[in-house]
Amino acid sequence: MTGMTDDIRKTVVAEMSARDITQERMADIAEVSRTQLSRMLNGHSNALPKAWEAIFEELGLRLVAVPKNARVTVSRDL
Repeated sequence: MTGMTDDIRKTVVAEMSARDITQERMADIAEVSRTQLSRMLNGHSNALPKAWEAIFEELGLRLVAVPKNARVTVSRDL
């Protein structure tokens, strides 16, 4: 399920860049060290607990990150 985590990581990195938010600032917001945040953003630390990944995988679910104000339509491929 690395793909899901990678998608979320890439979205977070892009949003931070677009909003000019530094890793230091985001680490403060998330209440983690800058080193830990850097590891999360670079894929060296899994931000999503393994148990949840296994549950999503088994149920065929995918966690995605979208802007709060986005209008999202979900369709199921059959």
